[in-house]
Amino acid sequence: MEKRELRIWFETSYPTTIIKDRYRGLYSEGEWLAFPLKFYEVPKAVNSNDVDCVDFWDNYQGPLGKGNTPEEAFEHLKKVIAEQLEDEVTDGDSSSHNKDV
Repeated sequence: MEKRELRIWFETSYPTTIIKDRYRGLYSEGEWLAFPLKFYEVPKAVNSNDVDCVDFWDNYQGPLGKGNTPEEAFEHLKKVIAEQLEDEVTDGDSSSHNKDV
């Protein structure tokens, strides 16, 4: 996701899709998963066969929340996105950033 999309998501929490992991966290390390995506945008490989699922988790780099409950996964997603937005501010010279944005 682009930083602009992350900022919008952080302000609205929309869209969010929370799913129960088919493999109970074996590959994803989370029994529940929260994606900042519409349900039809969640990659099919998340719930695919073992080979596709392992490949997906080995390569996935998008924002994701994980937890033992849907609530934990959602809260973790908020934390992950907040950290990514915080990294944006600390990358480079902070004096060049508009504090009102």
